[in-house]
Amino acid sequence: MTPSLAAEPPMVLMQLAQDAGPLGALSQFMPILLVVGIFYFMVIRPQNQAKEEHQKMLSSLKKGDEVVTDGGLIAAVVEVGDGFVRLEIAPSVVAKVALDAVRARRKAAGEAA
Repeated sequence: MTPSLAAEPPMVLMQLAQDAGPLGALSQFMPILLVVGIFYFMVIRPQNQAKEEHQKMLSSLKKGDEVVTDGGLIAAVVEVGDGFVRLEIAPSVVAKVALDAVRARRKAAGEAA
């Protein structure tokens, strides 16, 4: 009977890993590479796509669009500036808000309700 590898001294285990050849070292890193790949496709890539989509929406804002801010305000765009947007919250009530605070567009200018 062959003794189990768990009972072998560490030097013997190191010798067995070296004897495995060039694929032995690669096979040790495969689980790590697999986890990194899964992490990229499940977390990083979707987040980057959502960020691109949000940037595209912000760059296409124009006067008359109805938007929702991070704070939950629903308002109409009055003016789009460099890094800010002026929103009409109520008749004759205009607020200057950072462009990044705009979360989503509810409807574009001229769209039916």
